[in-house]
Amino acid sequence: MSELERLIEAVNDPGTSTQRRAQPGLTRTPEARPLSLSSVRSLAVDRAGNVFATDVVGWHDVPMSVDRSTIARTFEHRLVLIPATGPATVFAAPRPAVLHEAARGENHTVSPIVLAVSRAGWVYVADPANHDIWWARVTFGEFSNSQFAASRDFSLIGAIAADESENVYIADRNRLTKLNADGRVMWVIGGGIRRVGDDASLAIYLNYPSGLAVDRSGAVYVADTFSHRVLKVIQVDGRPVSVTTLAGAGEPGLIDTNGEEAQFKYPRGLALAPDGGVYVADSGNGRIRVIDINGNVSSLLFSAVELLPHRVVSGTTRLNRPVSVAVDDGGRIYVADTQAAVMRLIP
Repeated sequence: MSELERLIEAVNDPGTSTQRRAQPGLTRTPEARPLSLSSVRSLAVDRAGNVFATDVVGWHDVPMSVDRSTIARTFEHRLVLIPATGPATVFAAPRPAVLHEAARGENHTVSPIVLAVSRAGWVYVADPANHDIWWARVTFGEFSNSQFAASRDFSLIGAIAADESENVYIADRNRLTKLNADGRVMWVIGGGIRRVGDDASLAIYLNYPSGLAVDRSGAVYVADTFSHRVLKVIQVDGRPVSVTTLAGAGEPGLIDTNGEEAQFKYPRGLALAPDGGVYVADSGNGRIRVIDINGNVSSLLFSAVELLPHRVVSGTTRLNRPVSVAVDDGGRIYVADTQAAVMRLIP
């Protein structure tokens, strides 16, 4: 057990965990004991440094066939708000559970709940298996103006992001979809399909993407997880015109170099750096990787971490399995690691 794993085990004492079934709606859940994060799958941070995390608090498998070769995995989840100052708050998820069906032994590649925060402060949450997307504002520690949408067109959402115009981008199994602020589909790329006259790159087959980020120019960055690469979608006047590989050779590995010669291993969450670079939660390599504006890839170094929400500082300089990364306006980097801890990296 590593130093970080021991510290996480000490801070997240299983005795403080409380299993509860989420109720419909977006409601505060009282915490009778100190908050313990169980299995964080996604995080985001707003401009003020408030951290939002989705936490799986339990699951169970139900056989879906006589020979038990197919199972349905039911997740119970919650949304946690860790403010820049003050205690954390837990909110019930909008649905009581999330359901995935998979062959026994198959890796569950997509986070049960994924979320994003726009620069205007809207919090977007996608529930992949229930086909739900909802969004709300947070005011004085409470969610308000909550809205809700559902679509059977989204079968396995792996990531969600929003741009400055509140357009929403959804990575779903093998494609990328853009919705406008009213929830109307603006375009879809991937899945081997493209419109007549479109660049051939727009027909790309995505391979369970689980990280998205959008910069101010409208460029969309995609962590194509099982292709072990990071892609860049260029938009002109709000429409996609090309898809290129920003970094990654398409084979799993760990090589810090330029562009398509670099290697990742199951890249997941993405976040934009203040200087225009891209942070990558390289889950298979246990690192945060950085792609600079020239396409050079490097591994991020840090001197310590601050575990949230308890704000315990550890001198560890290693990560285990980072699954999500976020950056606030001050350039502070937050990571969800080993599907349990939320931490701020200390340079």
